[in-house]
Amino acid sequence: MARIAIRPLIYVLRIAKMVTIPIFSSHPEAAAFLAGLIASFFVGLIYFSPITSIILIPQELK
Repeated sequence: MARIAIRPLIYVLRIAKMVTIPIFSSHPEAAAFLAGLIASFFVGLIYFSPITSIILIPQELK
């Protein structure tokens, strides 16, 4: 169960790294900052959208 929960996080971190390193190779601090922003956005999207939809969909059906 833990592997299933952690796997999206690992993929998001890899994608954020792949996006930022080539663009900001000469500025590693900027690359780390941007990778953190990208990862935070996608982690929030992946982990909180199912919870949000479970809460909001029944309210829309009323």
